[in-house]
Amino acid sequence: MAKNLIWVKGVLLPPPDIDGYNATRCKTWEPNTGRNAAGTTVGSILCWKYKIELKWSFLTEAQVKSLRNLFENKPDYFAVKFDYDGEYKEITAYSTDLTATGKLYAGSGYYYKSVSINLIER
Repeated sequence: MAKNLIWVKGVLLPPPDIDGYNATRCKTWEPNTGRNAAGTTVGSILCWKYKIELKWSFLTEAQVKSLRNLFENKPDYFAVKFDYDGEYKEITAYSTDLTATGKLYAGSGYYYKSVSINLIER
């Protein structure tokens, strides 16, 4: 398998821009974590969750429509398979809103200059 490929609900997504793929492990802290009166941090990490930021340039109108159908239809939580440090991980995630901006016509059809979405582990 080539790296930086991502599947959502078993569907292979278009390859993101070279700088449009960022998979991060994010900390989730226990409730009541913060700083005490002395200014010392207190609390513990409850768990780690993945966040995947995706960005594409110049997707066709049909590609954007396919992405909208994939992310805007049920289920709200879905399977995601992605590369993280050379290993493929599988998680259940939800998505932020899909943003598609800069629609333009370029001879053979309509394209969007910038398309982005984030996937966040449940």
